[in-house]
Amino acid sequence: MNQSSATRRHLKRFMILASSYLAIAANVQAHGMQPNEADKAVSEVPAAISAIKDAGPAPEGMTDLKFREFFRLPVGPRGLEPTEKLISLDGKRVRIVGFMAHHETPMADAFILSPVPVTLGDEDESLADDLPASVIFVHAAQPEGRTIPFFPGLLRLTGTLSVGPHEEADGHVSAVRMQLDPDLTRLMLAGQPQK
Repeated sequence: MNQSSATRRHLKRFMILASSYLAIAANVQAHGMQPNEADKAVSEVPAAISAIKDAGPAPEGMTDLKFREFFRLPVGPRGLEPTEKLISLDGKRVRIVGFMAHHETPMADAFILSPVPVTLGDEDESLADDLPASVIFVHAAQPEGRTIPFFPGLLRLTGTLSVGPHEEADGHVSAVRMQLDPDLTRLMLAGQPQK
């Protein structure tokens, strides 16, 4: 490996780490958490979903998907149009990295994964929120009516992708959804701290 590719890898890791800490700082400011609470929140992200470390190539039978690959750019007169890659991955297993949107009132068995940290207020914003267009609604493998705890920082999730409009329990209409893998569903519902 030459020095230039090693430098790019280190820069990429630094950017991922910096993004995570910026997300935590935003949550600290938005929710009045004390700094030591934010540090504790980082340690509570299970290693299986933390995107702090480079995970390498996707396992066989799974495709890496990035938020920028959801819709064609630039946006044309027909509005947002899904990319060929997004359409081709409908019903297939994917791996994606993003931030869990923080809801004042979380949905049961689901949450929103966003390319940027975002906090959604219920009373004052309702459906007129600051969600970017490219978000993915992540659903638990088995609906149990339970709330998945909020995990700050950059998360790496795997599951089966579903593409097309669908009305969600919170009133949003999702364009892209993912059914979380069962092992990650159990891990996130348990909210276990990183070992």
